[in-house]
Amino acid sequence: MRFRTVFKKLDLVSVIVPVYNTKSTLERCVNSILWQTYPNFEIILVDDGSPDGAGELCDQLAKQHQNIRVLHQKNAGLSVARNAGIKIAQGEYITFVDSDDAIYPDMLAELSSLRNDPVRVCSFTEVAPNGKRHAIPGAVSWEKGCIMPSEVERQSFTVEDCLRYMLLEQGFTMSACGKLYHRDLFKTVQFPVGKLYEDVGTTYRLVMQCPQYVSFSPVPIYYYHQNAGSIIHQNFNFHKLDLIELTDQMCDDIDAKFPNLQNVTNLRRMHARFSILRQMVLAKPTPENQVKFQQVEQGITSYLLQHKNWVLHCPDANRRDRLAMRSLLLGRPVFKLAWKLYNQFR
Repeated sequence: MRFRTVFKKLDLVSVIVPVYNTKSTLERCVNSILWQTYPNFEIILVDDGSPDGAGELCDQLAKQHQNIRVLHQKNAGLSVARNAGIKIAQGEYITFVDSDDAIYPDMLAELSSLRNDPVRVCSFTEVAPNGKRHAIPGAVSWEKGCIMPSEVERQSFTVEDCLRYMLLEQGFTMSACGKLYHRDLFKTVQFPVGKLYEDVGTTYRLVMQCPQYVSFSPVPIYYYHQNAGSIIHQNFNFHKLDLIELTDQMCDDIDAKFPNLQNVTNLRRMHARFSILRQMVLAKPTPENQVKFQQVEQGITSYLLQHKNWVLHCPDANRRDRLAMRSLLLGRPVFKLAWKLYNQFR
């Protein structure tokens, strides 16, 4: 289905694709970009020292298509790969696609056709390993493989409203993907090197640079393929505490400029801690890290219980966090059982 055919201006768009251990999905990702109806784009494949042969596949694809460039680097992580891609990008606008994901043929056309704001956002579709897909809350729904309705209302949010919807994950999330950014935004913002959950420390800073508005299309045209090897699905390790650190820094920065969002940032602080605690209660600590593990878990649990009303009395709290809080109030064994069942049936 084609929902946009007229382009306002054919600015060059740089599509940055970090590549690591995704040889099996890389061609699907690259083909989805090559099939774009928007004609003026370049693809930058950043091989982050991938050991599975994905780097060689990047070179093969570049030989076949003139608008693909490849950058090889020693393994340094997603943030370094994205930052390296930004440095060599030639486009007036930049977008990111993860190499195990894909995009709808009209994604660049849709984002480029929105109002001329420095950040433009679309919604996304989650694709399960069995191929089943569903749009996230706040997006227009899929029906029989087509986007419905055909006439979709595009919106312009104030920066404050954009942050609110993003924190609540209504229509879009803090992911760096599924968004189009003016290149000037990256003059003062980089992805944090050496951190997991790097999007949490970056996307809000790009949004907060916008002078007035952020454009949004609720069409779910970024395809997020759920992957068992992704960070959120890997077993717990202490490096994952980056999520709490980056979330607290983000919320502090937002509270300082937009105090009316404090209820929402409070929910986000709780959400980050629930995400980590769920992983911890299902993990098996080694004898060497047993003491530290218990101290961290107790600290997170104490914080959550101390601020339980942020979830229980806030109408914006989502069902998952309400369930998490109620089960935690019944004790660790109930909380652990609840999330074993959640992981089994979600």
